[in-house]
Amino acid sequence: MNFHPLLMRIIKTMPYLTLVFVMVFIISLFGSLLGDKLPKLSILRPEPSYVRLALLVLWAVLAANNMFKIDFRVGYDIEGHIEYIEYIATKGLLPLASDGWEMLQAPLNYIINAPLYALLIKRIELPWVVQILRIIPFICGLLQIEIVYRAARFVFVQRKDLQIIAIVTGSLLPMHTYMCQLVNNEPLAGFLMSLEVFFVCHLLCPARKSGDPVILF
Repeated sequence: MNFHPLLMRIIKTMPYLTLVFVMVFIISLFGSLLGDKLPKLSILRPEPSYVRLALLVLWAVLAANNMFKIDFRVGYDIEGHIEYIEYIATKGLLPLASDGWEMLQAPLNYIINAPLYALLIKRIELPWVVQILRIIPFICGLLQIEIVYRAARFVFVQRKDLQIIAIVTGSLLPMHTYMCQLVNNEPLAGFLMSLEVFFVCHLLCPARKSGDPVILF
């Protein structure tokens, strides 16, 4: 196996990874000091809710910018996903796994997309329809940010610095950012799984007092 291309990619991304590491290190190291040992400077410490709001706004801007700029054919197995949506929209039935390339996938995402597809395909051309359908993964991306924020507040009750690190890290995962720009079934699946984990945390610690740590295992 040739590792040279992979090694070159790692080397090229090292400056960006180093920058992220330094930012997280500074936030984690000095975040608590600003509030405890330097109370006068605590005003400089951003609130997790403000970080969440900033990420939501930036995500909305990114979505508005990319919706019609990215070619409608870009995406993993995009033809199969569109075929699945079209099947439900035109026939009003769920396909069998043998009916098409992506027909083995769980149907919920395609059921959600089908009404919008059926409404638009009669009025505009397919490329525009596919681009407009991206609004659904965009919304899933927004909801993911909100879930990460609420989970971070629940787990790190008295550590705003760790809340901010969790919010930024969880909201800006490269694969999450990329997949939520395209028509596919992964953003909805990721949102539902994140929501499930969030509820499980609450079920495991129903009577937890404010400030107590969450021990999941």
